[in-house]
Amino acid sequence: MSQTPQQNTPQEQARKLENIASLGVVHAVNLKAARCRVQMGDNTTDWLPWFTGRAAGKDGSHWWPPVVGEQCLVLAPGGDLLQGVALLGFYSDANAAPSNRKAVEYTRWSEKDYSEYSPEAHTTHHEKKLRTEVSSTCSATMEPQEFRMEVGNGCSITMKPNQITLQAGSATLQIGPAMVVANVDVIAGGISLMNHVHTKVTMGTMLSGEPLGAGGMGGGVIP
Repeated sequence: MSQTPQQNTPQEQARKLENIASLGVVHAVNLKAARCRVQMGDNTTDWLPWFTGRAAGKDGSHWWPPVVGEQCLVLAPGGDLLQGVALLGFYSDANAAPSNRKAVEYTRWSEKDYSEYSPEAHTTHHEKKLRTEVSSTCSATMEPQEFRMEVGNGCSITMKPNQITLQAGSATLQIGPAMVVANVDVIAGGISLMNHVHTKVTMGTMLSGEPLGAGGMGGGVIP
């Protein structure tokens, strides 16, 4: 009587059934190849791809690689671990959930950097520098104690505690708690700050009248 081929033995079939879905922990990560090895008990898999949000190249991709020690589930079609893939996203004792509140969406990028959304508020916290580019000529940069938005060359808004600076070309306007400073003329209500004239001017120690705008006596804006 001939022996049953190894791949069809009951033991082999049971082994394949067990391998279809197995919990494990990421053992190593190859960033260049986008592959990871998973430790499952005493066994370590070969290099496996991991699930991601999208993987359509230039038409839509998401990159957030796993880290060593992260819990995952290995899915192996037909029980063949060589064809397996790692499904990430399982909390564990080593990597607990970052929140336990209801109706909260929370994303953590590092120990100090996170984004949190709830019906009451939406907070994004970055401990270090963050730069967002809308296009090659429009960007926003956030650093500790500073936010800066740039549009084109030489046009920007910079905000720091108690200070806002506006720049357009060589013109700069700085707003602080005690004063506003500009390096160019300022027109307010049609009146030039640098070149306005006054009414009721009398030589001596008397004070002049209010400044005149462009339509006032003698003109208000002097080129």
